[in-house]
Amino acid sequence: MKKVVFILPVIFSFFLSNAQMKGDNEFYINWDFGFPVGNSFMNQFSARGGNFGYGKFIKDGLAVGLEFGWNNYYQLTPQKTYQIQNGAATTDLYKYIYTAPIVATISKYFKAGDMFEPYVRLGLGTQYSEQNLYYNIYETTNENWGFVAIPELGTHLHFGGMNSWAINLSVRYKFSTNSAPQYNLTNLQTLNFNVGMAFHFH
Repeated sequence: MKKVVFILPVIFSFFLSNAQMKGDNEFYINWDFGFPVGNSFMNQFSARGGNFGYGKFIKDGLAVGLEFGWNNYYQLTPQKTYQIQNGAATTDLYKYIYTAPIVATISKYFKAGDMFEPYVRLGLGTQYSEQNLYYNIYETTNENWGFVAIPELGTHLHFGGMNSWAINLSVRYKFSTNSAPQYNLTNLQTLNFNVGMAFHFH
């Protein structure tokens, strides 16, 4: 009986090991925060976002998978007078950008000791986006789908050796073809930072 009690945890730890060999799997979930770049419509930092994904290792250290994410950016412009269709309105102006990318991913992991596991990832796919203005009792809305590319550089932080759980830290750049010409917004781009958890299993 004592042998069985000893062997079971060994077998369990084997199946949850973080060797990241061909045939292994990964799941991750992140808090995603950042700000839009390269436009005159909005540049305000926002912490309203997240993403989660799954990957399958097709070679040692190389995984392909899917990722789903969302971000909500907003910015307040102080009160001023705006010309509208039937006159003018003096009001605060609230700007919102909402994004929801769905991408296929390819990830390459590198061994750098027992604690650090750097990786590079590229996501390619589509992104739904809304670009909205709210002023007084009025609103102007715009929604569209576009192509999105998400290159990412990050690392997993393992504690207690190369176990199956890890803290994930990364920076990513999102380029999309989502646009709103009426807001002088072309090819929506954002710079984002991720903090989360990753789990590898057989």
